[in-house]
Amino acid sequence: MLLLLENGSSSQDVVRHGPSHVLEWRSANYELIDWKASAKCHVETEDLDRVAKTYYFSNADTTEIKVKIYELAPTVDTTTGLGVWDAAIALAMIILIRKPKVAKVIELGCGLALPLKTLTEIRGSSDGLLATDASQSLIHAIDFPNVCRLDWGEDDQELDSFDLMLGAEIIYVAHSVPKLCRLIRRLSPNQIWLTALARRRPLLAALTKALRHDYQATFHELTLAATSPDPVTRITVDNQNSVDLIFLDLQRS
Repeated sequence: MLLLLENGSSSQDVVRHGPSHVLEWRSANYELIDWKASAKCHVETEDLDRVAKTYYFSNADTTEIKVKIYELAPTVDTTTGLGVWDAAIALAMIILIRKPKVAKVIELGCGLALPLKTLTEIRGSSDGLLATDASQSLIHAIDFPNVCRLDWGEDDQELDSFDLMLGAEIIYVAHSVPKLCRLIRRLSPNQIWLTALARRRPLLAALTKALRHDYQATFHELTLAATSPDPVTRITVDNQNSVDLIFLDLQRS
């Protein structure tokens, strides 16, 4: 996760918000290398309960898209869905580049739903877009008009079929792969876009193997770079300023 730390501050001053463990958020510039897409992130307000962050996405042929989210403090039933993961920023950029024209889109494990909110801003409407997550407290807190709780292991929940399924950093343990496979077969999307840290590739490969009779898979290697316009702020990803990601594009055969 990209961490923004103000020089000279002590660890005792850290205010934790989701997975990012942010101290004195300022701003950051992101670039999806070789994909000609970028984003600026600016923090407007901060308190112990939430951080208001605005992302400004752009590429060569698109007017700047503005997306606002509120990164939340951890709750009892979730710690992973309350901050913006690098994979979500990358997926939002891919959506900006590809501009899917399909009617119905679902985001799994949406967290703060940055990708789906980006698509909403591109379209000018949230019609046909559904954000889902397993965390009940997150469902109540997320700022999106169409949202419902979805646990991949519960097969009795009724949902419509979708044209496109989105997911950012949603597979990080092996036992989630068969659950996701069952959900995909049940919802039967025509296309699936998943982004994740590069080290998740074996899990994504297991998913594609299980779905090989129904979907054709294309893997794309991504690099998300970060810089800071604020001289008092440094940005690190394990002491680096970029992170390697995977974009998996599954197309129904």
